[in-house]
Amino acid sequence: MRRVLLLVLLAALAAGTVVALAPKGTGSGAAAAPAVRLATPVLSVRRVADALVGYRAETRLQAAVERVAAEPSLAPWTAQSCLMVQVGGRTLYARQPDQPLIPASALKLLTAEAAVAVLGAETRLSTVMKADAPPSGGVVAGDLQVVGGGDPIIETDARAARSPRQPVVRTRLEDVAESVVAAGVRQITGGIRADEGRYDRERARPGWKPSYQASGQVGSLSALLVDDGQDAAGKPIAQPALHFAQVLTDQLRARGVQVGGPPSLGPATGAATVATRESLPVRELAAQMVRESDNTTAELLVKEVGRTNGGAGTTEAGLAAAKAALAAKGLQVGPLAARDGSGLDRADRANCSLLLAALVGAGRTSQLADGLPVAAISGTLQKRFVNTSVAGRLRAKTGSLDEVSSLVGWVDPAKPGPPPVAFAVVVNGVPQGLDAARFSDRLGVALGTWPDAPPADRVGPDPPRVEPPTAP
Repeated sequence: MRRVLLLVLLAALAAGTVVALAPKGTGSGAAAAPAVRLATPVLSVRRVADALVGYRAETRLQAAVERVAAEPSLAPWTAQSCLMVQVGGRTLYARQPDQPLIPASALKLLTAEAAVAVLGAETRLSTVMKADAPPSGGVVAGDLQVVGGGDPIIETDARAARSPRQPVVRTRLEDVAESVVAAGVRQITGGIRADEGRYDRERARPGWKPSYQASGQVGSLSALLVDDGQDAAGKPIAQPALHFAQVLTDQLRARGVQVGGPPSLGPATGAATVATRESLPVRELAAQMVRESDNTTAELLVKEVGRTNGGAGTTEAGLAAAKAALAAKGLQVGPLAARDGSGLDRADRANCSLLLAALVGAGRTSQLADGLPVAAISGTLQKRFVNTSVAGRLRAKTGSLDEVSSLVGWVDPAKPGPPPVAFAVVVNGVPQGLDAARFSDRLGVALGTWPDAPPADRVGPDPPRVEPPTAP
């Protein structure tokens, strides 16, 4: 309010008449230029009408957020929560923004930012097929050795057909097999040997509930896996790399390649590269992870970050390197306590300030923003905000665990011109039996009112006019 009053005061001081200067070179006998009296002085209220409109829109948005936050029926959602709303870099509303809370899958925003920063947006992860010697006459003597490169989304056509959401962003396992055939291989005297040594052999994080993998929420981790490290029933596979070797064996035999031996595990010793299949760029892997909340992709990207900048392909090395990368981007990572990259671990902690800073720092038109699910349209928001005013306008990273809900993202304005709204909300401790996402759903709809304000011609004086010259 003080900002607006100051502008009004300056406008009042500047009120007066403006006299047009005579054109250059005009003689004394030339008609004098008429005095022009401006109905609207140079610094009048009229000239701050747009500022007044913006101010009213902001105060109305604040009021809408406050109404949701103060609603008695939502009290169970607000006991342990943080909330922050910004427009154009200005914080319009903040409640406990620095309180560390369980972020759930909103943590993937930080994982995505760190992965792109450390690995490079255009970097691709390569699955490489090697042999002890180049194929001769179409024959690989000994084993065909498959070296896992950490591609988290290698998938068979059969698994893709079972996916609940199409199209699926993936690396086709069938294309891996085709690359071997395209290299002229018709016979492998040995078998397929799988090398998963790029990362450690930790299949799950210690803090995860066993039900996470049993229910198919996250796969069995490995540098070399197919179908998310799960079998056809969605159950975790104890040896995902060995499973990869078996599936590739079946695919090659289906294409007429003779494979003499059984699949096996072991380090690659071959000096000859037979074929290579590259993943999508890291930026697309990160976008897919954020949009679909892909837990396996998050975990493998963290391990790759560790291998690249942390000295080892482990989660611990990756988390340390990711935190350093975020700090290098100017983010306040002191309160961040991550035990994984996906947000499944209930020991993870982050606050709204950090989550929102990462989002705003990347920008509304960034690759990170482009990867966010869109309300009522895509990803984990496909079935939320349906038939609401923010359908198609709200895009955000979701998060959900028992008694935990989070939502961090953008709401585009209802009409062109004003900047988008950036927001972060994390709620913990929601009593069992209640819908933990209810608060963030109500908040999202409230943010959709932006910018709710009268038009500029309703906040200022009458339109300006030019008075006719006074008769001599």
